[in-house]
Amino acid sequence: MKKAKTGPQESTSTQILEPPAFLKVGTEVVRTLKEFVDAADRPPGRHLQQKEFATLIGAPKSTIHDWYHGEMPAPIKFCICALERLSEEQRIDLLNRLCRPCIRLDHPRLGHNAKLIEWLETVPKRSAGLTFLVGPSDALRGFVLTAIGNTAVRLFAMKKLGGLDLRIPREWAAVPGVMYFRKPSSVADMKNAVRQFWSSCDYSGADFLLFNSVWELLPELRPKIAELAKTKTVIVGDDYVSGLEGRRPYFPQANIISLGVGPNERIDVRMSLGHEVDEKS
Repeated sequence: MKKAKTGPQESTSTQILEPPAFLKVGTEVVRTLKEFVDAADRPPGRHLQQKEFATLIGAPKSTIHDWYHGEMPAPIKFCICALERLSEEQRIDLLNRLCRPCIRLDHPRLGHNAKLIEWLETVPKRSAGLTFLVGPSDALRGFVLTAIGNTAVRLFAMKKLGGLDLRIPREWAAVPGVMYFRKPSSVADMKNAVRQFWSSCDYSGADFLLFNSVWELLPELRPKIAELAKTKTVIVGDDYVSGLEGRRPYFPQANIISLGVGPNERIDVRMSLGHEVDEKS
């Protein structure tokens, strides 16, 4: 005698729902997800366009279009159904383990630095300029650069972000538009990889650029970065090795933001602001 099948089966009847009997359609799921992302990455009353939403999550625009108008992809449905089996506490715990936090300037380690937030809010009024973000460790600079970038996504809806960060974003969500490098086995390999990448990259369409650890690694790129800053807003994460005066020949009126760590891991920020460009009228 054959055993009866107990797994999901296709049914010839439209009145029968096969397990797991998930009723939400793809457009309902993606629109709900986007509603929450809108609230996180746009000011109140503003909404992400489909292309912007795709950029934020690293998906092709065609994929987002299919999510809006096609059937729900089976892997997404299976994942949601698995999450349904968990208690609310378990779901939150699981998502916290799987998801990297999205660091912004309102993070508890930075939220007390009102001047930094005020300065960033003035960026849309400027056409260009160079800012050095200097600090004692690569991790600290990466944290603050990421916070600036992810805050800029929310503040500057019409600006395109780009750049290059040599630190892998393991601890926090990456900045959309910024490219990250897996560190090769040697410094020489890293230099060659960055040179090759730089020779093929095109920042002509970007308005706001972030570079971390590039300035010290390849001094030959300093004039090129400074040239970009004549027409774009550029923030460079750097250490103290070359000294502040070592930067002056490349952009005499650059801003300098110095980082330190205070009590309770709060990040201290000291700002020396130049007047690299005139504000737009």
